[in-house]
Parts: sequence; structure tokens; C-alpha cells
Amino acid sequence: MHRLISVIAFTALLFTLIGQAQAEKRVALVIGNGNYSAVSPLANPPNDARLMTGTLRSLGFEVIERIDASQKSMKRAVRDFGKLLKSGGDDAVGLFYYAGHGVQVKGSNYIIPVDAQISSEGDVDIEAIDANAVLSMMEHSGAGLNFVILDACRNNPFLSSNRSGGRGLAEMDAPTGSFIAYATSPGDVAADGDGSNSPYTTALTSAMLEPGVAVEQMFRKVRNVVRSVTNNDQTPWESSSLIGGDFFFNPSRTPTAQSSTGAAFQQTSLTPERQFWDEIKNSNDPAMYEAYLAQFPNGLFVPIAKIKIGNMRQTQVAAINPAQDLNKSTPTRAPIMECDRLAAHSSDEDRVGPGVNWYNLNAGEAIRSCEQALRQYPDERRFIYQLGRANHKDGNFDRALSYYRQAAEQNYLSAYTNLGFMYEEGDGVAKDAAEAVRWYRKAAERGRANAQSRLGIMYQYGSGVTQNDKEAVRWYGKAAEQGLAVAQASLGSMYQYGRGVSQSDVEAVGWYRKAAEQGYPDAQSRLGVMYNSGFGVEKNYLEAVRWFQKAAEQGHANAQTNLGVMYDNGFGIAENDMEAVRWFRKAAEQGDVTGQSYLGMMYDRGDGVAKNDAEAFRWFQKAAEQNDRVSQYNLGVFYEIGRGVAKSDDQAARWYQKSAELGYATAQFNLGIFYENGRGVAKSDDQAARWYQKSAEQGDASAQFNLGVFYETGRGVAKSNGEAVRWYQKSAEQGYAIAQSNLGVMYYNGDGVTKSDSQAKRWLRKAADQGHARALELLKQFGWD
Repeated sequence: MHRLISVIAFTALLFTLIGQAQAEKRVALVIGNGNYSAVSPLANPPNDARLMTGTLRSLGFEVIERIDASQKSMKRAVRDFGKLLKSGGDDAVGLFYYAGHGVQVKGSNYIIPVDAQISSEGDVDIEAIDANAVLSMMEHSGAGLNFVILDACRNNPFLSSNRSGGRGLAEMDAPTGSFIAYATSPGDVAADGDGSNSPYTTALTSAMLEPGVAVEQMFRKVRNVVRSVTNNDQTPWESSSLIGGDFFFNPSRTPTAQSSTGAAFQQTSLTPERQFWDEIKNSNDPAMYEAYLAQFPNGLFVPIAKIKIGNMRQTQVAAINPAQDLNKSTPTRAPIMECDRLAAHSSDEDRVGPGVNWYNLNAGEAIRSCEQALRQYPDERRFIYQLGRANHKDGNFDRALSYYRQAAEQNYLSAYTNLGFMYEEGDGVAKDAAEAVRWYRKAAERGRANAQSRLGIMYQYGSGVTQNDKEAVRWYGKAAEQGLAVAQASLGSMYQYGRGVSQSDVEAVGWYRKAAEQGYPDAQSRLGVMYNSGFGVEKNYLEAVRWFQKAAEQGHANAQTNLGVMYDNGFGIAENDMEAVRWFRKAAEQGDVTGQSYLGMMYDRGDGVAKNDAEAFRWFQKAAEQNDRVSQYNLGVFYEIGRGVAKSDDQAARWYQKSAELGYATAQFNLGIFYENGRGVAKSDDQAARWYQKSAEQGDASAQFNLGVFYETGRGVAKSNGEAVRWYQKSAEQGYAIAQSNLGVMYYNGDGVTKSDSQAKRWLRKAADQGHARALELLKQFGWD
């Protein structure tokens, strides 16, 4: 496989001087596409993207990363990147990196999403994304300096009859004050490399980390390295029209002595971590990077160290016994195969290749590929595990268990985790939470983040083990520190609710953010809630909307509902009932009970959609059947008055009862009315008083008044004027006119309270001011009008 030339475009009016480097905002978008649906996949681009992401984050860049992105995902990522870059002002530094298929048509360069369907030249503009459009967006963002890096496969798999497409990428025009770099000469072909990263990306990321090296000098270093590793077959090429000062990716120097550009430099002392890294960063020994991880588990270069270790392991695997006897039954470390691409777990540390998540796993193809891999390498434990995973997804639980157990017998830790999950869920075996815990613990104690997270869940909910929030926090913490997003979100939740740790909204926000920035939708939704409520962070509706939007676009139902609420109320975004309905519907159709309830309300009110009682009833019913008490109450109302359904007091009473038992005060009041009047239920003053009391204690003014009447008359409760006065007073203080009138009468007569004409007059006047006829009549009768 060959690659398109990598192009790096720098657009700036003036480069940032080194003394300003620490103040600038650094923003990057990194995309690596390999899992193409219409053409053969590419193994390296996701690896290159991850290597670039780790490098840039260690250099202070805020990185948006997308692996195997669709056109929609890529466009949205570019949009989000543009907004983030623009927010940094003219001091911002932007960087766009793309690895994957790319084509040149009529002198324009296009980058290709994984879902592109291109059969002719005319499809390119529709299915692909113009690289120049991305550069233009960055140029107009107002950022002081922009980088565009295109590292794309040069073989054109789409346009076999293309008449205007050139070999490689076309040379891109750059404005004054820019720097364009190619992995090789324009129109030529760059090597993909023998390992899991291209020679150019490997050299470039390594050079970026060198402290105090100006950008032009850095590219000279990259050119020399690439020529050396490719035996002079590939010569990177640059064209420079820089103005202003130098730019440094790693500015580990400060001004003292004047340089030729007017900036001043002085070598500063490096931190112990930086010194350690500088000594090992070019090593080919994975043990050196493992030593770094042990000494600096939270260091700046942890992502890069892990990637380097993984790449070295993969290279070593591919180099072992390339011409083996396939009939041998001895264990073999096989090279990367189709089974790895289709069935490897993305969190499996022993995987070869990027892996695939559960929802994108194509079970049929994966089973066929992994069976073929096992025929060639019958003792390769990762193929055994991956075949188990494919069968698990396909619902072949007996086979999955068999393969997982075979892999577990060979100490394949991801098989331990999956066995635990099968026992937890009862997939092919009787549910056995204790057995699930046993398997999770075996992997968790050996450092597997997924197992640590699952073990945390078991402790949190007391499943298969004694419930223990502190133990849950401990295991979530271990997985979270390894960067597992689901564990970070769980740890955030423990801090938010003070379970196993001291309650801290600030800590909760911090962990939610770590997971959210990895694209984990549940954490994005939770972070949106924190911004919306002002918990642990300053209230910010704009930020709430931003995070709700990210999660909603990934299909997170709760975030879709929350986004609908923001549109419905105009919080952080222009009020738009039609958009609110759209998001409520997305959530409702996924079964989200709150989304269903809100959608019913929109149909009930005719907001953003034509008013439709039958549709309102339908959505209320769906939510009510999931025990949403508001929807149960609304169903009661619809049955009581015959809206969207045939009138039925029996059904109304039934739904009011369900809602009332869940504590909904208005339903409790309505149920009291039904018992008082014998509607849909047997008449019962005792039951009426009971439900009025429950509603009144929650502050419902109507229920407080009715309860006062019951105490005054002795219906359903022992007669008590004192209690009657107490409940009339509560209702009256909420402005309920009839309660104010009755309270005035109680004061006038001295019933249950010391007689007081002034208090009687005061409460009757309040009721009369609201137009209460009886109060007006009494004021006249008592001569107080």
C-alpha cells in the first residue's frame, strides 16, 4: 500500500514568537480512516491518527479525534473544529491531520469518508470532502497559525476510469506567510512503511517532540530521517514563504540572547520526566517505554508511549516465522489478518490493529474470517478469543463460551472479561453474578481496564459481591486512570452523588469532561446537565447545549430529550418548537420515557407540530406504561374528559391511582376527588381524605383546602376546627381564594382560632380582591365593604 503525499499548510499573517507560545490556544482535528465499506480497508491510518493525537495532546493541543469517520461525522467534526478554533482568536494555532484514502480530481484534493460510494468522477464532489475547503475554513477562522496535514493512501481505489485524476495529491496553493510540506515530491508516491505507521508520520511526530526546534529546522530533520529509512526512495519536499518569527511545537526554551529573527533564547532546565523521555523517545525497545509508564503513569507522553509499545509488539508479531508450517499445532504469533480488523476489541491490549466496537461488529463476516485465521494458526489465542466474540455477537452463546474458555486457558485476559459478562447477563449460562465477579477480578487484578470497570459496577450495585461503594470507586479509579471513558463517567457519578467518596461536583465535572472529550456520549450528556444546572461549574446554557448536541448526535436518548428541552425553552439556543419536537421524537422512538412524555405534551399543546389529541394520548400511554407519573396523570385527564380516547372514569381513576402511588401531588388530589364523588371507584371519604392529605403535604393548594373542609365537617377524619384552620391557612397563603374566604369565616366565628375581626376582614378582602363572590357578600354583610 502506498500513500498520498502528506501536505502541511501553515497559514498566518505572523508566526507566534516563542515568548508567546505558552499563551496561545492550540486546537487540532485528527481523522484516521481505515475501515472502508466500499473498498479494501487500510490498516495504518487509524494507528497514524492515534499516534498524532497522542503527540499533539502532549504538546498542549486540544484534540478532536475521529477514527473511521463517516461523511456526516467528518463534516460535523470540521464544523466543531472551526468553532473551537475561532474561539481562540488571532493567537490560536490550528492543526488538521487526516490519514486515509484520498484522491486528486481536476487539480483538487479530496479526502474520503469510510462510507463513501464512488463509482465515477462525478461522485467525488458529493461523497468526499474537499481538502481546500478545510484549509479555507481554517484561514477564515481568524487563527494566527494553521496547519493542514494530509497523509492519505495514494492508490486510487475508486476511479478506475478517472480521466482527470492525477497520481498522488496535487500541489495546494498557500497564501503569503505559509509553509507547505509534502511527504515526498508533489505527484509522487510515498511509502506506507513496514510497521503500523508511515515513515513520514513516525518521523514527524518524533520531531515535533524535540524541544526548542524551529519549524523549518524540524522539517529538515524529518526529511533526513525519511530519506534514511526509505533508502532514499522518498524525499520530503517543502516550499516556504514564512514571515515573522519562528514557531516551535515544543518550545522548551525562554528568551535571553538575541536570535537572527529577533527572538531571544536560553536553554531551561528540563523536568525529570522530560529528561527521561528525551533519552528513550527514539528507542526500539518496548521495555524502555514500559519503564516510563511505571515511573510517570500520568505523564505527558503516556499516550505516545502506549502507542509505541503496541506498534513494536505488532511489528514483532509480524516478523516471527513468516514462512511457518501451517500444520504445526504449536502456539504461533500470527501476523495481522482480516479477523483482527473485523473482530478485535478496541480495548483489548493484546489486539493487533485498531479493533471494532460491539455495535459495529459484523458477526457473519467476522466468524468466517476468524475461522479461516484459526485454520492457518490453530493455536493463536487472540483468534480464538475473537472468534468467541464474533459468535457472542451472533447469539451463538455455546460456541462463544467454548472459545472464550479456550482463550482463558491460555491466559488471554480479555477472554476473562467476556466470560464474566456472559455469567453476569446469563448469555448461554445460568446467571451467576458471583462467577462473573470471579472472572472480572482475574482480569482486573492484572490491570485490564474493562474488567476493572465491570468489577466497579458489581461492587456499586452489590451484584455477586457485598455492596461496597468505596470498592466501586477504587476499581473505577484504576480503570479511569488508564483512560477508559466509561469508568471515568462512572467515577464522575460517584463524586456527584457522594458515593464512596466525599461529594464533589467539581470532581464529578472533571471526570465527566475526561470521558466526554473522548466522545463518550453518556459523559457528554452528564456534562451538559452540570452546565445546565451550574453544578461544579459556572452555569452556561451555551456549553450545556454544546454537550447535549454532541451526545444527541451519537444517539444518546437522554441528551436528545435535554436538547429538545433547550430548544423548547430557548435556553442557550434560539427557541424552536419544531427542533424541540424533532429531538423529543428521536428520544421517544428509542423508548426514552421523558422524551415520550414531552412529545405527548407538544402534541397536546400543538407546539412545533399540529395539535393532535390521539398522538398526545399515544405518547403519554407509552411513557405511562414505563411508570412516568406525569404521563400517567395526563392519561387520567384524557380518560376523564374523553380527549383522544373514549371517556372512561374507570380508566381515569386507574391512571390517577398509578400516578398518585408514585407521589404525584396533582394525581393524588384528583384521586381524592374521585373517591369523594364515587367516580370510577367506590365512594369513600376515608380514601378521599387519605389522598387529599398526601397531596396537601406536598403543597397542593386545592388539596389543602379540601382537607380543611374534611376536618371542619369531620368527613373521613375526626372533626377538628384547629386542623381545618391550619390547612385553610396553608392554602390561603398560596392565594387560593376560597380558602382565604373560609379562613376569614373561621376567624370571624372564632372556630379553631382566636376570634379576630381584623384577621377575618384581612382574609375576606384577599379573597374578594380575586373576585370571590361569597367573600364580597360577607364583607357587605359584616359592613366591611
